[in-house]
Amino acid sequence: MTRPIAQRPGPRHSRWLRSPQATGLVTCLLLGSVLPWARSDDSPLALTDLADYRRALVARDGEPAPALIRFRELWDHPTKYAGTRIQVEGRIVRRFRQGAIGTFPPLVEAWAVTPSGDPFCWVYPALKENAPTPSPPVQENVRFVGTYLKRIRYQGADVERLAPLIVGPHPPTSPHRTARPPVVRSGNTVNDWLLGLTVAVVAIAIIAWQHLRKPISRVSSREWGADPVFDSPPPENPVQDGSNDER
Repeated sequence: MTRPIAQRPGPRHSRWLRSPQATGLVTCLLLGSVLPWARSDDSPLALTDLADYRRALVARDGEPAPALIRFRELWDHPTKYAGTRIQVEGRIVRRFRQGAIGTFPPLVEAWAVTPSGDPFCWVYPALKENAPTPSPPVQENVRFVGTYLKRIRYQGADVERLAPLIVGPHPPTSPHRTARPPVVRSGNTVNDWLLGLTVAVVAIAIIAWQHLRKPISRVSSREWGADPVFDSPPPENPVQDGSNDER
């Protein structure tokens, strides 16, 4: 009995293998086999999630940084922030690197925790070796701007736990690099304020001193003119009041 010879895929199958749907399916399977956050979720990762995922990796230059969202606010209202750009803060504790897969660039998966121990999962494109601004080191408190997609499951020390998945186009940044001025500039600013305040106090004191001296200055500087000239000399015995006439 002869075995049937395997046939090559027909034109219809070949076209499907080269279609975007097939590429997305392969990418999804590869991501699910490599990255732990892609294997399980509140809802299974589907092909429809890849569009939001890819869109979150695109940089949006010119847009202002969104407001800072606390972990509890994000945890209590996941549907409110789903698909929304947010800014969160945490301390990086672990970081993994993943090479390019399909049309996705090399990615970094960073795990960060809040001061109370609540975890985040951040994903962003890996920086090049000659990048002008390197990624912040592990154990540093940073801020991350990205799109909140969903909550993902990860294996904790005892049971499975959930963590918000946030995908962004740029790596996290240290808060002092973006919000706090250098210490030297801050000291100069304080000195300028003190100098300006001192000058203002001195100016007010001078104005008040001049204001108090004005009445004295006017009297002392008045120049009296010559004695008035009368048409006729005054009487020798002027009448002092009307009572003398009656007498």
